[in-house]
Amino acid sequence: MKYFLKKYWKFLTIIFVFSLIVVSFYFNKKNTDNDLPTPQPIVFKIESFFPKQGTQKTAFPSTAIRYDFSLPVKTDSIILTITPFKETNFYFENNNKTLYIQPVGPWDFNINYSLQFTATSNDGQTINSEVYTFNYKIPSNSDMTEVPI
Repeated sequence: MKYFLKKYWKFLTIIFVFSLIVVSFYFNKKNTDNDLPTPQPIVFKIESFFPKQGTQKTAFPSTAIRYDFSLPVKTDSIILTITPFKETNFYFENNNKTLYIQPVGPWDFNINYSLQFTATSNDGQTINSEVYTFNYKIPSNSDMTEVPI
């Protein structure tokens, strides 16, 4: 036995240390199910809009206003206010995450429009938009001489 221990003491020491490491990892192992982060709900918000607020120099005043949302919108939940009144249609794309507000006829030039709406997501979250203001001006550096209809 002395001969065996003398001959294999390095090997036995390595095995012993390795066993201690394995045992310590085994007892210190955490339950991985508890380590997963708690899922956070997605907040219903406006992620982007087009065109930007303010004065738009354009020859195409019938451009639709576009809002992109973080969640799908209940299509029957939109309450829209446009001042001064302008008849509009709205439609959705991108799985009801993109709202287009299209004027019936073009937006009038040199009129300051204010647009505000309330919408509800499919999971019941509600958003009240900030007031979005814009107006269209005829481009002054344009070769076009006629006003688009």
